Amino acid sequence: MKSKTEKFLRRADNVLQVFRMKDAKTFYPERNFGTSGRMKGIGFYPPRKEFTVAPFNSYEYKRRIENAKRLMEEKGIDVLLITEPVTIDYFTGFRKPFPSKHRPRGVLIPLDGEPVMVIAMMSAILAEKSAPWLKDIRKWGGPPYMNLPFDPLDVFIDIVQTNGYSKVGMELGHLTRMDMSNVDFEKIKSGIGSEKIVDGSEVIWECRKIKSRNEIEKMARCVHIMCEGYRLGFESLEVGMTERDVASLIWQFWVKHGCFTSEVTGSFLIRAGKSRYSMLSSPPVDRKFERGDVIFFDGGPNYEGYQGDIIRLASIGEPNDRQKKAFKIALEKMDAGLEAMVPGNTWADVALAAQEAEKKAGVERDLIRRHGHGIGMDLHEPPNIYEKDATPVEPGNTVSYEPAAYDYPEWQVLGGKVEEQIVITEHGPEILSKELEREMWIL
Repeated sequence: MKSKTEKFLRRADNVLQVFRMKDAKTFYPERNFGTSGRMKGIGFYPPRKEFTVAPFNSYEYKRRIENAKRLMEEKGIDVLLITEPVTIDYFTGFRKPFPSKHRPRGVLIPLDGEPVMVIAMMSAILAEKSAPWLKDIRKWGGPPYMNLPFDPLDVFIDIVQTNGYSKVGMELGHLTRMDMSNVDFEKIKSGIGSEKIVDGSEVIWECRKIKSRNEIEKMARCVHIMCEGYRLGFESLEVGMTERDVASLIWQFWVKHGCFTSEVTGSFLIRAGKSRYSMLSSPPVDRKFERGDVIFFDGGPNYEGYQGDIIRLASIGEPNDRQKKAFKIALEKMDAGLEAMVPGNTWADVALAAQEAEKKAGVERDLIRRHGHGIGMDLHEPPNIYEKDATPVEPGNTVSYEPAAYDYPEWQVLGGKVEEQIVITEHGPEILSKELEREMWIL
């Protein structure tokens, strides 16, 4: 007698049969092929032969480097030193199969000249295969006979000193992180002079906040796989299953469709039942679903380095009036924000439009005044959709917009919340996640 979980996993595998093609190895991953079943229009994703293949061609990365140089010139920065893995991936296409604090690496982007990658000897071959367009890859570590530098920080310092750079941009600002300890940073400041170090985060985010057509295609594929995983989860829900049962189904579906191939993983949150309604960010647990539960699904996978993030709600049985009211308000806030999400407005305008819809519905105070966030290679990127973010809404922005109407502070019901993943076009918002119904799923 098979357990309930085994039956669910077998069902997921049966669903996946429709995507298997005999000659899949002959297909190039980036092409779309019409297939039957759930994934129609997105195409079958064949297995990767090598992890090291960068997700884009060299032209995409060279364009990003040139864009960074233009911004560096405007800000008077001679060289940009980046160490955060996601940002290295953005500018070079190189990613390691696992993060390691033992093997730090960095990339220096000079205003004049070619980028320089500094990397541990053991990882150099991965970098050479991932980013063959990089002409200057400098190794550190390795056995003594190779006579390589022992410390990558010494390599960074030597490059700055040798070239006489007077302004070195580093990841010092909002939503950036240096991939080094404070002791390491102090060594760099001592070696090149702290007066030479300036904040380079604005250059990084000015590059990353406007997505290219290639990036939007990756995100659209991620969102499609994410939505179909959600749908499988909703269709499998029943009393007696646990949150972890459903999460494992969805996660397995995402993995089998090419997700989770970068150092940055996705995230997936589930919570259900009155004891968990107030836990705003909670991973799935072994609690069994019961009749009357409203279930919160949040998050998504990472596909080729790009994140997915939406929210949908389900109810086991008819939701009560209080829950219906909260959900209705959330939908009204969603519509109001989408209407304001046009080039020429600011992200503050979007937040204020959502808050005005909330007032019209008679809600005096919401728990959260932040209504969403940018999304791309990081789950949370600029902009922050709240009433003080005066940055403009621009074509190429990608956001996850998640207005809420929580049952606060009582938490007698989950409250209303939906989240859509969106790209801004010249004409306004295009909802990438629109294929998955926004209405609450009632089981």
